[in-house]
Amino acid sequence: MYYGRTDSRPLAEVGVPALTLSIGMAPDYHLPSDEWQKLDYDNMAKLARAAALGVYRLAESAEAPQWNGQNPQTESYRRAREKAVKPGVK
Repeated sequence: MYYGRTDSRPLAEVGVPALTLSIGMAPDYHLPSDEWQKLDYDNMAKLARAAALGVYRLAESAEAPQWNGQNPQTESYRRAREKAVKPGVK
């Protein structure tokens, strides 16, 4: 999974469905040659709108988010979720 060193990983490790958004990294990310002028602001705006729409849909949904059971990479996160959630509670 993409979680590697993201802030979402601690949530995922205890079973909370978590999300990581990325606009991609420049080859010189966090190097002295990495400067703000290289940022793709149009793409960042598209990602921000997509994230806002996702949050809105999540807030309006009657169902809680779930880990994708078809993806074998989510198994440890699904098990953590099962341990954390009490029977009958979503």
